[in-house]
Amino acid sequence: MSRARLLVLAALAGVAATVSLGACKSDNKPKATTVASASADPFKIDDEDVPVSVDYEEEALKSITPDNVEEEVAKMEKELE
Repeated sequence: MSRARLLVLAALAGVAATVSLGACKSDNKPKATTVASASADPFKIDDEDVPVSVDYEEEALKSITPDNVEEEVAKMEKELE
């Protein structure tokens, strides 16, 4: 296997492990925040507005299966080119 493919597979395994461990904790949900008023700084970006890997883990776990993992890795490698 190529180094890139191994890195992608390792990342997917890490995501799966993180999600399965995090699913056991009930306090792992983000807390609600207040909506910024119109007079607030228009250039301020709240943390919840910035997508992070956790936002994509559930979708990845549903869409990537042992049957299609090779296809998904090939898609990711093509995107990285």
